[in-house]
Amino acid sequence: MQKFTYKAWNKDLEIVKGIIEEDEITSAKEKLRGQGLNVISIIENKSLSDSSIFKKKLKDAELSGFCGQLAIIINAGVNILKGLEVMEAQTKDKNMRKILSNIHTSVKRGNMLGKAMEVTGAFPNLLYDMVTSGELSGNMDSMLFSMETYYEKEANIKNKIKAASVYPVMLLGAAVGMIFFFNFFIFPEVKDLFKDSKALPFITKALIGSLDYLNLHPVQILISIGAFILFMKYLFTLKIIIYWKDGISLKIPVFSTVKKDVITARFSRSMALFLKSAVPILNILDSLKLIVDNFYIAGKLEAVKEAMVNGSTVADAFEAQEFFEPLVIQMMRVGEETGKLDESLYKLAEIYDKRAETGITKLMAMIEPAFTLIVGIFVAVIILAMAMPIMNMTNGLK
Repeated sequence: MQKFTYKAWNKDLEIVKGIIEEDEITSAKEKLRGQGLNVISIIENKSLSDSSIFKKKLKDAELSGFCGQLAIIINAGVNILKGLEVMEAQTKDKNMRKILSNIHTSVKRGNMLGKAMEVTGAFPNLLYDMVTSGELSGNMDSMLFSMETYYEKEANIKNKIKAASVYPVMLLGAAVGMIFFFNFFIFPEVKDLFKDSKALPFITKALIGSLDYLNLHPVQILISIGAFILFMKYLFTLKIIIYWKDGISLKIPVFSTVKKDVITARFSRSMALFLKSAVPILNILDSLKLIVDNFYIAGKLEAVKEAMVNGSTVADAFEAQEFFEPLVIQMMRVGEETGKLDESLYKLAEIYDKRAETGITKLMAMIEPAFTLIVGIFVAVIILAMAMPIMNMTNGLK
């Protein structure tokens, strides 16, 4: 028997952690599911050097490349073992080579590819579940090609979001750098210049007072910042706070529209993949709670599941939650009526992918001038705080 540390959601959408003993990770997950838990992560308790905590998770672009390469190899009629050997020989990334070696060894021992991938701890639940489904249905190459496209889309969206955050971060860094430069090189000089002035403007007094406090109490300030960060990290482990934060993020003007489009695209594509693999709809909803990565929507999906258990159709159950736009509900309804729900969801994913990309571009166009204005105001305040007393002193001399 081996011990596994797990993190999962219970039926009340609370995150629970614990240790479970089973012969292998697959049976441990099945036992947890039997207890009504949706597994978020599960790792074997090994020594620190072997623990999957220290194994690098593969990025979306790497997952897309892995799926694409393996799909081409299988489609060409090459067996999986030989294909894994070829991929291992070709890759230059040490982490990927180690992962491929572990998968190859596991498959050679008689394990299914999906299980071999799961044990590495490097792949997301969705991928190894889909691979296992492809193995059982005999359409492995088709499933891998679909997953290649899936992770390629995910990588594109995430890259656009990262690109949108680069400029604000650079401006923030410039503002912090400006504070340090002013504090260590400019402030000591002007402070002596102004110390004899009897009537300093309020803005100058505020700036000098703030910098004086910063210089006199650096340790206390650092401790306070550290304590605040730790408190916030703790706060965002609480169910009610996570639920509130995820709900608020879907109501912020402009930003919420982009976030909803990204979530809708991810949801539609994931659900379409599951349906194509003939996964039962209730199991799909459990998996989607983890994939959408939003506690608020996970609660909506749990309500959808309950409605479907009570006999509701997919479209009606989702419509009752009032989250998705009428277009999504209508496409779901058409898909159910025609027996082509997976195709309808694929089309929705394409629509919302384009909307998300357009939304991110527009958001970037709004963020850049807004942050430029904020930093400009910040600089103007500092200049004004220094210039006003100098001007007053000059006028006094006249």
